[in-house]
Amino acid sequence: MSRRSGTLRPRFSRTDARKTKRPAANSQQFKRRLNHETLEKRELLAADLLAIRPDAGELLREQSVLNSPPREFSLLFNGDASIDESTISSDSIRLVRAGGDGVFGDANDVQVSIGYVGFVDPGGTDPENLNRIMLRPASTAAHNATDPSVAFPDDLYRIEIIGSGADPLMDSDGSAFNGGQDSLTTFRLDRGLQVIAVIPQPIERVGGVLQVQDKRIDVYFDDQEIEKSVAETKEFYRLVDTTGAPTAAVNPDMVEYFPDENRVQLNFAAAFSTATYRLDIGLKSALPGSAVPTDQPFAGEIGTWFGDLLNVGDAGNFGDIGSGTAVKVSSEISPAGAVALPASPGGTDEPGHREIQLENHYTLPNTGVDPVTPDDIKVVRYAFPVNFRPNDAGIVYQNFISPSEKEIVRGILEIYAAEVGV
Repeated sequence: MSRRSGTLRPRFSRTDARKTKRPAANSQQFKRRLNHETLEKRELLAADLLAIRPDAGELLREQSVLNSPPREFSLLFNGDASIDESTISSDSIRLVRAGGDGVFGDANDVQVSIGYVGFVDPGGTDPENLNRIMLRPASTAAHNATDPSVAFPDDLYRIEIIGSGADPLMDSDGSAFNGGQDSLTTFRLDRGLQVIAVIPQPIERVGGVLQVQDKRIDVYFDDQEIEKSVAETKEFYRLVDTTGAPTAAVNPDMVEYFPDENRVQLNFAAAFSTATYRLDIGLKSALPGSAVPTDQPFAGEIGTWFGDLLNVGDAGNFGDIGSGTAVKVSSEISPAGAVALPASPGGTDEPGHREIQLENHYTLPNTGVDPVTPDDIKVVRYAFPVNFRPNDAGIVYQNFISPSEKEIVRGILEIYAAEVGV
């Protein structure tokens, strides 16, 4: 006898099941969807410029103005830059100046010659070494008569780090610097007027004959415009006999400025004798010996500012100070003795003070309202011994303080010394 029920069941094949469709109204509950939100695409650049530091100065910012030509530039990249040393060259890292017109990208641009560009430690594999590049110009001179690229004159400059093109700066994984984009940092060098050359007693052809101009000195400046009245101020030029007396200095009798040649001609009254000379340029001051200081006696205190010394009859009056006159004032600051000071706040007799046992170190007179005369500045000596004193059990402990920890202790004690007068 069959275990199955005798109830007849309709025949149902897999083919029929494939043909059977679910109702459209219920189809949504059987569908599976990948519902996810597309996030912002972000990539970590392997080599990214963080900062540029000229010499040991402040970090270079866009359109910074420098007053002295840097001897080197430190290019600092992100910590995991790992720059490929073989891609560092004067083609991938360049220093370009505008050539005097303030515009980059034209025929006046000058690519400055590089003396060195590379890692601080060439060939080193230290991670810190792989993210720092040193850039040194070939020269810091303001002028070069034969090769303008080997000079560092006043101009508009740009440090270019190349990330595009066929030969970019790359990291060790082969990724181009800055995602394939160039980095351009502009700065200006303005160090003032520069003397290019000084020619004493120049030789000129006069009437077809060469003659030595023995009363003349020619001074050549860099290519900057000088106001004629300034360039021809005689007091800006002083010729000093370095082996003579302190008063052996003279100004030229006449000064002529030739702007087309960037030349100033100094004409003196007499020919130069055989000696060692120094030409001072740019400082407008009286010649040595033209004003002889005279000691001025004072009957009392000279006051706290020079206005106290202008009225005739006042103690320490300077008198008539005119051209060619100098007065030498000498004085000193001396202590006026022990000065009583108001009592410090927080005395033991103030209302609200806690009634506790007076500690041994609290020995300063800090009661009442009368002024207190402070003691002399106390000197407290300290040291960092190699071993501490033995304890009661005779055990000697070593001092393991490190040099950096010693500096921290010294800094703390300096703060105490400044605040409490120790």
